[in-house]
Amino acid sequence: MERKDRAQHPCQHVNSTIESVLFHRKKGGLRESTETSPFDTEFKSHPRTLMLFMLALGLFRCNLSNKHRELWLIIKELNKEDIGRIREIDRSEKVKLLYKHKEGSLVPEKVDLNVPRWSEQECAERISTLSRELSKGGTLIGAIEGNLLAGAAVLGHELIGDNLEEIQLVFLHVSNGYRRKGIASKLFNLICKIAKDKGAKRLYISSTPSESAVGFYLCHGCELATEVNKELFQLEPEDIHMIKEL
Repeated sequence: MERKDRAQHPCQHVNSTIESVLFHRKKGGLRESTETSPFDTEFKSHPRTLMLFMLALGLFRCNLSNKHRELWLIIKELNKEDIGRIREIDRSEKVKLLYKHKEGSLVPEKVDLNVPRWSEQECAERISTLSRELSKGGTLIGAIEGNLLAGAAVLGHELIGDNLEEIQLVFLHVSNGYRRKGIASKLFNLICKIAKDKGAKRLYISSTPSESAVGFYLCHGCELATEVNKELFQLEPEDIHMIKEL
């Protein structure tokens, strides 16, 4: 893909649903823009046609300022064969705080870590795992700028849990340089919509214990899982296991 101890992490206030509209960054948040794009030139006199066209393709646009340039992104469902493109994501991050889950609360621990990009072996392992999930019916969503995959999310293929009411967020990463711009929020919100459409009542998240990851999920309404999925916990015991009500 937490509690009474709220993570001290800045969160952006963005729309809880994905819309086929143009957004741009304004003072730390996203707001609807009146600026035009290449799409608007062709469909300028037919805005409803443009909206239906984009919805039919599963496309969403955001125009996000990144210092000296504008980012035009398309967020859409990708084919399972595209999973190899996660090599394009720069996972690197400087981590100053990690969390541990103890007795129903989050306990922070100061660290000083420079997490590098995934190695080719790590990429290959993730691609293999995610490919199996996608081949069984999982969903891959990507955020694309030009020819670059800036972020991606993978939703599990089946309902899990004792009552088969949950579905796993298997993967969610945004590349270094594209973070804090609302991209992860759009990917997450779309994943939640798809999960709900698949009949899930909750999203199950096994979060990296970093301040940025845990803080992101807290800001998006996730809570510590009161009952962890035993199989997923065995795979990732150091992660923070969370639930998002849909």
